[in-house]
Amino acid sequence: MKLRLVDLDGFLDCARAWKELLAACENPSPFMSQAWIASWWQCFSGPEMDFMCLLAERDGRLLAGLPLSVRRIPGPGRALRLAELAGSAPVPTRGMGLADRADMLCRADAPGAGRELARALGSLVGERFDLALLVGVPGGSALARIPGARAGIRSLSPYLPLDGGWDACLARRGRGFTRTLRRRRRALRASGRVEHVRLDAPDGVAADIERIFALSRRCRAARRGSDLFRHPALARFFARTLPAMAADGLCACHVLLLDGQALAYEICFELGGRVLSYTGAFDERFARFSPGTLLTAEIIAEACARGRREYDFLRGEEDYKLRWTAARRCELEVALSAGAVAGLGAAALMAGCALRASPRLTALDGRVSGLWNRLRWRSGP
Repeated sequence: MKLRLVDLDGFLDCARAWKELLAACENPSPFMSQAWIASWWQCFSGPEMDFMCLLAERDGRLLAGLPLSVRRIPGPGRALRLAELAGSAPVPTRGMGLADRADMLCRADAPGAGRELARALGSLVGERFDLALLVGVPGGSALARIPGARAGIRSLSPYLPLDGGWDACLARRGRGFTRTLRRRRRALRASGRVEHVRLDAPDGVAADIERIFALSRRCRAARRGSDLFRHPALARFFARTLPAMAADGLCACHVLLLDGQALAYEICFELGGRVLSYTGAFDERFARFSPGTLLTAEIIAEACARGRREYDFLRGEEDYKLRWTAARRCELEVALSAGAVAGLGAAALMAGCALRASPRLTALDGRVSGLWNRLRWRSGP
């Protein structure tokens, strides 16, 4: 097996091999797709950041890959070099970043390549960077088992197994949930013509993104100042990234319409036999119909009909997710450090990780962040 370290150009040069690697992983993350990473780098990187990617190959075949960004943080003396999984670092108004889950990519039939890559990452500490903070790492990742690594829970992500189909999913939720869902659906249909539109072609996603942005400005998060697309830099990123991911068959935007008017949207990623719900919102004026829940129901029913094995709600234990399922999986923050100063930095970062894992503090952080965003962006994006 051959290990090599490449820069951004080398990473982009292996576009076809990277797509094949993503498809060959057991539980791939859409946030490790080249479309997401390249777009994130173009939108958010700066002169203080460097890109590198560890690759594991055998006989010209890519077995595993680990893309990293390294940013220099000024301090007394030499700047601290912090390594993060590419595409997962903090961005404006989103201190936890935009990637809900991130990990190295490793072929399901070559787990040894992942272990080798993890060991290689450990050997770069102190040479290429002083501290690594890898966020959103799945609990079973080889990155969490690097000798000397510190790991803590970053988030919990509810997920809904789809075995047995749509009827089985409803049966597991109970009669009360099913009756309420059907009652809300009947009430909405009595109000006009209801449509569920699925957009998964690049042109369709690009054409509809402004409608999604406009709808997001009529949701509850917008009133709090914390809607995802409010910051112009984030709006530009998603307008660029979502069509690119749709071109690779990784993204679909769903919209619920009443007489042609958008009531709710949900942006989903699809790969590895799973549907991953990234973000969504609904027009608060129609809250009595629960349009967000109705749209999620449409997406899950469609996923069952298409033979998908799981609907993943991704990061966060919001009530609307837990109405559907009690199953959860965890994501970790993994810290690697070299030297006393970096060790103190790792300890501080892990302490912050423990605080962010508290639901009460997470809710408080959301309220404070929303207040700050309203004050900063009161004149609009």
